[in-house]
Amino acid sequence: SKRNVTNYEFTPKSIIFPSDATSSYPTQVKTYLDKYNLTPELCSKHLIMWSPYRERLCFPFFDDTGLIGWQGRSFNPDKPKWYSQGDLKSILHILGTKQTNCLVLVEDIVSSIILSQLNLYKTSPLFGSHLAIQRLQRYRLFGFYKFILWLDKDKEKESLKYSYKARQLGYDCVSLVTDKDPKDYDKETLKKYLTERTKCTTLN
Repeated sequence: SKRNVTNYEFTPKSIIFPSDATSSYPTQVKTYLDKYNLTPELCSKHLIMWSPYRERLCFPFFDDTGLIGWQGRSFNPDKPKWYSQGDLKSILHILGTKQTNCLVLVEDIVSSIILSQLNLYKTSPLFGSHLAIQRLQRYRLFGFYKFILWLDKDKEKESLKYSYKARQLGYDCVSLVTDKDPKDYDKETLKKYLTERTKCTTLN
């Protein structure tokens, strides 16, 4: 069934979610969703919708005031892959139901959604590879004191640099570097990576 979203529902701070957003996806988008096991239930839970006008798969982000931003992924090679509205650098989009003080930080929203299904730790996307100390300070306000910074191989230097800097300032932060993004691994492999990375640290 289609789910349409009107502009007046999502308009705080001049951030406008596409008015034609729907849960009816083109074949190419369905293939993408299937690849990452983004089931209809998960898409409904996270309000992942398709905008025919913008030709983007849209991921909205909320706080207590309402919509504070969204990202749209294009499948057209002639367009930038990602488009966003809102100050993503300031958004703390925390996913997962596990009661824990450990947070897994990843680059992208899809990886964060997938990791949140493991119910091992809570997760949050950085919307990139940069980890600012101010961001860690804000996460602490939500009760998180331990961090796993998970970046792929091409961001290994950044991962080691940011986690080292965080530890120098008293944060319990370790790096996890893999060949691919978390979203490109199956659940058992994800669990294995997290278990192996944490068993010899204070993150247990």
